[in-house]
Amino acid sequence: MAMEGLNIAMKEAVEKGIFKGIYIPNVGPPLSHLFYADDAIFLGEWSKHNIDNLGRILRCFYVSSGLQMNFKTSKVVGIGVIDREVDRWAALLGCELTSLPFSYLGVTIWKAENLSFGGRITLAKVVLGNLHNYYLSIIAAPTGGSPNENIAASKNIPVVWNNIVRCKNELTKVNILVHDVIRRSPTGDTWESDFCKENYCVAMMSTRIERSPHLIYEGEFSWFKWVPMKVLCFAWRARLGRIPTLLALSRRNVKVDSQWCSACISRLETSDDLLVDCPFADHVWRNLEKWCGIGKINANSVRGVIDEGVRLKMGSNRKKKALFLILYGALWAIWRARNDRIFNGDIVDPIKVVDLIKSMIFLWVKHRYGRCSINWGDWTRSPLNCL
Repeated sequence: MAMEGLNIAMKEAVEKGIFKGIYIPNVGPPLSHLFYADDAIFLGEWSKHNIDNLGRILRCFYVSSGLQMNFKTSKVVGIGVIDREVDRWAALLGCELTSLPFSYLGVTIWKAENLSFGGRITLAKVVLGNLHNYYLSIIAAPTGGSPNENIAASKNIPVVWNNIVRCKNELTKVNILVHDVIRRSPTGDTWESDFCKENYCVAMMSTRIERSPHLIYEGEFSWFKWVPMKVLCFAWRARLGRIPTLLALSRRNVKVDSQWCSACISRLETSDDLLVDCPFADHVWRNLEKWCGIGKINANSVRGVIDEGVRLKMGSNRKKKALFLILYGALWAIWRARNDRIFNGDIVDPIKVVDLIKSMIFLWVKHRYGRCSINWGDWTRSPLNCL
């Protein structure tokens, strides 16, 4: 409860310009502090204004709550600032300086290799997936009475959900109040909800939310557990044109020997050219089309390949998933072949890449689907008819 008071004080300080936090890219919200139990991290612009006002806020918090921060064990970190200046300003707070990376709650902070892109997505899913548990644990639920009384009593209850749903290319904000989510049953001894057919419980709502379809901002993209997270993340980033191709690296001022595709040496290496339009990639895709028996995929971009997979009618959901396994696996295998050419000097034949895709996806289905009894012979002959 006391830390909640400090949380409110910091938010008000940011709103009034007393403390300037940092801004998350892509028009993200300001970030000024992170709390966990009795531990805290304060983040803000590097300025004497911020240092002085942070000290004042913490002193006011001590006077009002009786809780004092232990400055002797606290550290100050300056990013892109000389140590002498960090040491001088840390002395104003009575802290010591430190540098990146440092440990917080036993985890090394700002060390890129500790958390991959897939790991960051997993972390985000864990946090977002438990938001409803958090809100339902701190907001009072309706306790009975007539529907009108419940609605009147809940007018002061804050909005517990603010999900942004993309529908027909428009963003619609859906605000759900607690009295709309759960209510007392007519007998008064259990809870019920429109989200759950049986008696309400948090586990059932979690399952309901987890199984709901999700659309990403720039079109439909299938996320499912048959594909390893790192491959899913790669396919999603390739669809957006955000993988580290030679052309992309050069635009980020990374020194590269050449910007040309290492397979055909006739085009600039972009994600679409490398993974779809290059003769090497085209050879791989034509062999996969024959193997799957789906006809020619008319696309010259990663987005086009995935969108074509969405449009194809496969007859069953399992066949649809098997098709996306092959699409994502092909993108990943072509990328690995490209890396072998650049970093190891290995020239891989397209037919060997196709064989790698067949064996790799067979193992994904075998070990990730869990209810599969397919054999290798049937898989190599007709993969979409095995499931």
